[in-house]
Amino acid sequence: MKSVSFVCSVIVCAQMVLPASVLAQAVPPPDTDASQLVNEEIQPISVHHAALLEHKDDPTSPDLIGDPALRGTIQPVARGLTGPCRTVFGYLPYWESSANIQWDALTHLAAFSVEVNANGTLGNDHGWPWTALVNTAHANGVKVVLSATLFNTTDLLTLMTTPAYKQAFFVNIKNKMLEGTMDGINMDFEGGGSWQAHAPAFMAELTAYMHSEVPGSEVTFAGPAVNWSNMNMPALAAGCDGIFIMGYAFAGSWSSNSGPNSPLNGGSINITDTILDEYGAVTAATPEKLILGIPYYGGHWTTTTSAARSSVVAWQGSTRFSNDQPNSQIYGRLWDATSQTPWYRWNDGANWHQVWYDDAESLSIKYALAEANDLQGVGMWALNYDGSRPELWDALRAYAVEPCCSQIVNENSVAVVNDDFDAGTSASNWNLFASSADYTADFAYDYSAVGIPSAPNSTGGSTTGLKFTVNNNDGVAQTAAVSIFPVGAGVSGDHVLKFDMWLNYNGGSGGGSGSTEFMTAGLGHGGTQVIWSGNPSSDGYMMAVSGEGGASQDYRAHDGATQLSVADGVYLAGSQDSTSSYYQSLFPSPAFESQGSPGKHWVEVEVIQSGDLLQWKLDGTVITSIVLGSPVSGLPMLGYMDPFSSIANPASENYVIYDNVRVELLPDNDCNANGVSDGCESIVAGDYNGDGSVNGLDYAWFADCFAGPEQSPAPASLTCTNRCLDVFDADFDGDIDLADYEAFTSNVTP
Repeated sequence: MKSVSFVCSVIVCAQMVLPASVLAQAVPPPDTDASQLVNEEIQPISVHHAALLEHKDDPTSPDLIGDPALRGTIQPVARGLTGPCRTVFGYLPYWESSANIQWDALTHLAAFSVEVNANGTLGNDHGWPWTALVNTAHANGVKVVLSATLFNTTDLLTLMTTPAYKQAFFVNIKNKMLEGTMDGINMDFEGGGSWQAHAPAFMAELTAYMHSEVPGSEVTFAGPAVNWSNMNMPALAAGCDGIFIMGYAFAGSWSSNSGPNSPLNGGSINITDTILDEYGAVTAATPEKLILGIPYYGGHWTTTTSAARSSVVAWQGSTRFSNDQPNSQIYGRLWDATSQTPWYRWNDGANWHQVWYDDAESLSIKYALAEANDLQGVGMWALNYDGSRPELWDALRAYAVEPCCSQIVNENSVAVVNDDFDAGTSASNWNLFASSADYTADFAYDYSAVGIPSAPNSTGGSTTGLKFTVNNNDGVAQTAAVSIFPVGAGVSGDHVLKFDMWLNYNGGSGGGSGSTEFMTAGLGHGGTQVIWSGNPSSDGYMMAVSGEGGASQDYRAHDGATQLSVADGVYLAGSQDSTSSYYQSLFPSPAFESQGSPGKHWVEVEVIQSGDLLQWKLDGTVITSIVLGSPVSGLPMLGYMDPFSSIANPASENYVIYDNVRVELLPDNDCNANGVSDGCESIVAGDYNGDGSVNGLDYAWFADCFAGPEQSPAPASLTCTNRCLDVFDADFDGDIDLADYEAFTSNVTP
């Protein structure tokens, strides 16, 4: 169901993201007003501003306004519809049609735009209110927020620092929002300069005003991908309900070389750095405040050569995915492994042309980055830039809709393996295979003997686990591996392998002689052979990590015997090396002796099969995300391997310990017991059992949910509280009481 809500949506966009190397020569400095540029011609400050200038004389798309006789007749937002369980926030410019929007994959639409003046009055509202659009969105459970634009740095400073103008704006934008029965405000304020120092306080005051005047309205702020002006991002996040990060325009008309518009990795600035560094304090403390904005457009240059990142001859303009997708098939889609984005090229007989863009694959990798860091969701500039093509909608569903069907995991999971190794009899529960006799396996190892504390998921301070060693027992240097599989625990359907891991190594930071060895774990195995990089017949999917970062490929994912590379697009870091900032932030020094690596520390590990996605997580952060051709089935695996023949010195310090191993099935929540997952069925008011009518059968469910005024529903199954509210809370006040009973009886089918 559409359970996402963030109170208010005022999005304020800061200046365009530009590489530092070109700031001085290609674009005006942050304190330069666009109106002061060459020949007083208005120059675009950002992608949003450029689009508004390009279409300034265009009429509003008629399908947004609808029948003039019905203007202002707005319906409320429908509840209980299936759809995203994460925020999906899309800008729709006034000149674009809404005909191609697939509403089931959207939670919020920003209507772009109404223009703002420095004195707080409003200018061109482009035909507002857009009655037809708002009604269609609301009928599909999608909230609509009004985007207010101002692209003049002097005017912004005046507005924010003149109390009378500021208060006038608050009142005017609130009234304009209510004119269209909107759900919030989207402020698109852009341009560098000193106004940004006032933005956190301005937003805090605006948010408080909107919450007071229009309870339930939504206020967010769209910030830059790179914080050029050193805006106080934690203060900004604290003063509003969310920050929309404009994660695009890393390359454009100012670029001296062609390149990616929204690179995951590489260069001096990229999307990963944006999340972990530019917004690092917010990501660490309140990641639910962040929405990662991504582009549905690309960039086109003529270039001096055919090579990636070639010197630019001339900027040709922005492109749209609706054209880039078919064109890439004509000219040949290329993949840039560093940025994890596609591009294509051709020669017109005089010049090389290059177009760098984003498609379903590159966007899915960014969605996984948002998920790995527990962000509120994702958004895009702009809706309808994909035309009628389905690819980007399908990618959004995979990220934000399909997980709704199995998101109630921990409360309802069923364990098929649960071994804490405390009983001392665990060896009989596992089948073991090894590449040679050079291994040890202790299924009842007391790790407190070497000073290791109780594992995170142990109870009562237990310190008994499973210990493996390889290639350190007979004095013969050789590669070696061991694998175990639970007896009689083959699994199909959605499931997860999870455990606590301690990966030890000899030496200090970075390890010592022969220290690099790997934890291994996987799903979908036959259970008849050792699974490791040295076995050409390995099956299933294996994940592996070194303890101290001693290999150039410290993080590894294998599909059978094939190790997947960065070019396969499965590594969220865009790298397998522990020196990547992604891993360095996950395992920071001094908490972790070898920064970027999980060794000498308890780490919680998960390998998850859900739908057509297989993910590997360390301490809740996604390391790899693999799109499957079909769901995996078979046995889970734990193991340990040394792919290098050198022996550790001292050998006794190299080992892995596992504790609290669980394999759990991941069933869906089915509160009305009709065989359909709650996350995958729409809800009609009063019809709890989903049979198409409201009758006496639903009354029993109403009685189960009823708790009285100002009381949270307390159904027999507490995981069904939200289901109660979605079906029976007619007045949207968070309880089920007599007022809701009256509404329920009025809905009874004759």
